[in-house]
Amino acid sequence: MLGENDAPSMLSYAATGAQYGIGFFLPFIVVTFVAAVFAQSIALRIAIVTRRGFGELIRQRFGAFWGWTACGDLIVINLVTLVTEVIGIRIGLTFFGIPAWVAVVCTVALVTITSFSSTFTRWERIALGLAVVNLVFIPAALLSHPDPTALARAFTLWQPLPGGGTTIVLLLLASNAGATLTPWMLFFESSATTDRNQTRLRRSPSRITADSLVGGVLACAAACAVVIAAAPLYLHQVTVTGQGGAAYAQALAPLIGTPAAGLFAIGLIEAGALAMLTISASTSYVIGEQIAGNNRGFSAPVRGSLLFRVSMIVFAFIAAMVTLIPGAPLLSIVLNANVVSVALIPPALVFLFLLSSDHEVMGRWASGGVVNLIGAVLTGLIFISVVAYVGVALYESFYP
Repeated sequence: MLGENDAPSMLSYAATGAQYGIGFFLPFIVVTFVAAVFAQSIALRIAIVTRRGFGELIRQRFGAFWGWTACGDLIVINLVTLVTEVIGIRIGLTFFGIPAWVAVVCTVALVTITSFSSTFTRWERIALGLAVVNLVFIPAALLSHPDPTALARAFTLWQPLPGGGTTIVLLLLASNAGATLTPWMLFFESSATTDRNQTRLRRSPSRITADSLVGGVLACAAACAVVIAAAPLYLHQVTVTGQGGAAYAQALAPLIGTPAAGLFAIGLIEAGALAMLTISASTSYVIGEQIAGNNRGFSAPVRGSLLFRVSMIVFAFIAAMVTLIPGAPLLSIVLNANVVSVALIPPALVFLFLLSSDHEVMGRWASGGVVNLIGAVLTGLIFISVVAYVGVALYESFYP
């Protein structure tokens, strides 16, 4: 769940706080995390029961065509998302005066070192160590001295949808939804669980949900903290310029102080670094499941998992090179990457709930009607939000 708080997610939350403050979007973010916890707990349950990755299950249950279709969609969105992770690391390092090329070198080096020198346990400890740093956004928010009354009002009296351009409001709605519900999350959750060599269901369904809930609460707190920390930009009507409109730490420094802005920048670096590990692993897992028909990840010897480990490095390298394109609109890339992600989550959710309710796959752990109904409503709402954004954007492009 803390891995969901990646660089594009945090930049989307920052853009939200800077443009609209805290009134509407704080409770909206809480709702999206409730949905994410629900989906992730289902993915975890499937992985522990079947001991197979999500991509492998799709291929085996629905055929090679759907397996490769899901794999292709995931590779595309993961590559785009990896680009945004490097952007987040680059933006965070720039606050400390470190040039962009250093971000590129450090990003590729991080993925390379961890992919070839790690067992799953070692890799997991590195990822968890980075995940803890995600919580630095909370002291950054506290140092921005938010109004307690305004915060209480935001959470208890949900404010109406903010005014302004319809397209940008819908973009931020879809982008914030895509920040918490992503296809890679489902594939990574199942494959990583399988990689840990869990050979039997050691935990009850209630314990599985509790594990996801703890992660969701921590991740949601950090996400809301980003909106709160960026809200002074909205209150003082400060327009963020520089680095494609994504230089939030620099813009916040005069308003909340250099230490708080520094924590904000450190959080962006961590968010991008952790997601580089998890998303590149997610991509490699699904490639191995489709090409080799098995999940040979970190737990396998290096010689037996070269496809998995080399794939991680290749995708990280491609993403890093893209960010060096001169004049690239960084913030636009970040926000639209989340929209693309949320556009591809409905098909993944359909597969998820079909598998979770399949008695031949899940046996006595198959989900019932209530879970399927919630899944159908969740998938439908996400689909509607994407269609609404695309429809309004197309309309305004023809009739400005």
